[in-house]
Amino acid sequence: MSDNRVAAGKRHNGFSLVELMVAMVLGLIVVGGALGIFIANQQSYRSNRALTEVQDASRIASELMVRDIREMGMSGCGNTNVDNATKSTAWWTDWATPIYGYDDATKDPQLSALSGAGKPITGNGSIRVVSVGGSSASFAAAKDLIGAAITLNETDASFSAGQIVVVCTPDAALIGQLSAASAGSITFAAPTDSISPGNSASIVATFAMNTLVTPLNAAIWYVGTNPIGGTSLYRLALVGGTATAQEMVRNIANLALTYHVTGATDYVDASTVPSANWPSVDAVRVAITAESAVTRATTSELI
Repeated sequence: MSDNRVAAGKRHNGFSLVELMVAMVLGLIVVGGALGIFIANQQSYRSNRALTEVQDASRIASELMVRDIREMGMSGCGNTNVDNATKSTAWWTDWATPIYGYDDATKDPQLSALSGAGKPITGNGSIRVVSVGGSSASFAAAKDLIGAAITLNETDASFSAGQIVVVCTPDAALIGQLSAASAGSITFAAPTDSISPGNSASIVATFAMNTLVTPLNAAIWYVGTNPIGGTSLYRLALVGGTATAQEMVRNIANLALTYHVTGATDYVDASTVPSANWPSVDAVRVAITAESAVTRATTSELI
């Protein structure tokens, strides 16, 4: 009997409803604070990642463009008059105007026919530059351009069949197309060869030993649509004898270009540069706007 009375008199400790509600509220506050810190850190990470992406994109884009712009008009020869011996009269043969621009790339006749990936975006500028680029080589002996393969002094020269090149001496310079190339030798296309655009009869000329031969570097820079529906910086460049649009840097949203003519006091838009003054353009200001695919972040870079 006494054991039953003792058991019946025991008291069980626990939480009251008020205590439980207070504990739940405190727990929610702690969890909410931790969640807020996590979300803030995640947003900070996304923002920093986006900023890094756009900075990298704008830096790469500017470095690639600057390389072409700084070399505009350079032939590697002792003179700047380069004769065109190809059958083409395309923009890349115009050495009298080694730089030319448009305020709206869709108005550029070299770009207006493009469609799909690489189609120019309205409201963005375009710039055309012509020069020589890449590694040069030299003739091992005096040679006619048309005929047998020309032996080069450099056995590791990297030329390819169909490539457009510039051959030059201090007295003469000529644009021509190769029909064949191998380690240490090149062959210029004869006027009768079935290669596009091919060379004309004026390619027949003899050049002395140590004549330089260098790849032609001709490019048009602009912003166009890319294969995934975004926008990218594009470079229309010669691949063999054909101008081909190449995607260079993605997520470039805008390209604005202004030009300085020798003797002028300020930079101006392309539309205000008279056609006769383009050969006198001595500087270009390029403003690139890049955006991130991670989050809504943009940055601009002026070069």
